[in-house]
Amino acid sequence: MRTPLKALLFDLDGTLADTEPTWLAAKAAVARRHGIDWSEADGIASIGQATEVYSAEFVRRGATGTVRDIGDEISAEVAHRLSQGVSWRPGALELLLAATAEGVATALVTMSYRGIAETVRAQVPGRAFDVIVAGDDVSRSKPHPDPYLMALAALGVSPGEAVAIEDTQSGASSAEGAGLRTVVVPSHSPVVAAPRRWITDSLSLVDLPILRALLSQEQELAEVTRGTR
Repeated sequence: MRTPLKALLFDLDGTLADTEPTWLAAKAAVARRHGIDWSEADGIASIGQATEVYSAEFVRRGATGTVRDIGDEISAEVAHRLSQGVSWRPGALELLLAATAEGVATALVTMSYRGIAETVRAQVPGRAFDVIVAGDDVSRSKPHPDPYLMALAALGVSPGEAVAIEDTQSGASSAEGAGLRTVVVPSHSPVVAAPRRWITDSLSLVDLPILRALLSQEQELAEVTRGTR
């Protein structure tokens, strides 16, 4: 009997929602508030960086407060803007709702702070996300496997019973390091092929039967490796 699909673990930024324009606008707004120089090129270069990295750069350029203060301020600005509405990535919301309708557990695994994650969860119709692991919940962020390991433990499922949905090389490495099969829809940067990674153009092309088939392939590969077939 094949292992069932028990959980889907979604990344947020660039995967579930198209949030990068919001992040760029929020960073620019906070920079103006602090009277520091922050160009459009600076914003683009900061895409994908950990909160602590770009916040430290704000402080280095003269922003008032600690690195954590600036990170909190930028995150609050993003959450405020997302509370006005979320731009979902094609097919992402539909896949999330299909999973919840069939009783598949869902998790949001994001390096954005919890306030942002909770704001996005509030925009999803009905029940969404049994578990949230946010950037301020972990000491080691993606590409370390810690965020996904924490989510799996909270859901009570094994890696072989779940699939991660990601958009970046860093995110995919994090999920796969936790033992997960990963579906990747690249957003702002290319993602290289890997044995346990399925790269596709859009989540509109992904449904639950496809994800269950991916898990079956994973189990078959494991059985061949163990010499059980």
